[in-house]
Amino acid sequence: MAQKEPPFEFGFAAMPPALRGYANAFYTFKSGAGKLHDIMPSYSPQLMLFSKGGVFMDFPDGRHGPISGPFFVTQLDEAVPFIVDGPADMIGVSLNMRGWAALTGLPVNETSHRPMTVDSALSPFSAARINELVDVMREGTADTAYVARSLGNHLAEALRPLPADHDRFIADMLEWLGGSFSPSLEDLQDTLAMSPRTVQRLSNRYFGRPPVTLAKRYRAIRAATYLTSPDLPKELETEILDAYYDQAHLIRDLRKYTGRTPSRFTEDGTGSLAERTLDVKGYGNGALFTGLISAEAANG
Repeated sequence: MAQKEPPFEFGFAAMPPALRGYANAFYTFKSGAGKLHDIMPSYSPQLMLFSKGGVFMDFPDGRHGPISGPFFVTQLDEAVPFIVDGPADMIGVSLNMRGWAALTGLPVNETSHRPMTVDSALSPFSAARINELVDVMREGTADTAYVARSLGNHLAEALRPLPADHDRFIADMLEWLGGSFSPSLEDLQDTLAMSPRTVQRLSNRYFGRPPVTLAKRYRAIRAATYLTSPDLPKELETEILDAYYDQAHLIRDLRKYTGRTPSRFTEDGTGSLAERTLDVKGYGNGALFTGLISAEAANG
């Protein structure tokens, strides 16, 4: 008989004002004793602070865990299986691409799809402050709100401004990615007014992939997030389906980037950990989910 997986709690925490514009969301996670198996979708960079337990990540090239304490999971190029070794207690930060660049200065195309220690991604001073915060979490003397606020302040103080044209490039790219499930490369070139070589270079640096490949990844993540919503308007569902050649194409892309298929999003009312994170609340950039946000507002 298969061992029953431990219960868990997952929720989004209030975004510290100091990190607005640089992070998608703050979140908390707790699980009981035992091993929790799931698949992490192709997310943007995450900073995770485990005060208890840890995680094993099954990367194809062998980079994995067990990992505990504070660490980054850099942008994932595709979904990655993981096992949480509980009891676990963690607070996490989902960074957007502007936040990763301003916090670490590291090119995404050279650092993606791997775990990374805070010591290798941050300055010695910033890494030490994060490690000290984990010690506070382990002592159990601070509540979640205090930890989130302190973490937000530590990260905000570590941010370094991006060149204005690069900051604008990131914003324009996100608008382009959120404008359609099948965005036009010609429209992007017209908006950016840069040479194709420059666009590809900056896209690789700040998003990890050239625009054409990047659009496929964002399309799958956006489609999965929309498909998990009970408020999805019929016209948006049709738009998603029309963006793929056929049902097999949709299933193949969702499995690659999210580890799930459309049927898996609805077969369990409680949802797995990964499915609960596929929520519009987990994305600070409303441009990617304008249709869903509008629908929820209308129904709220």
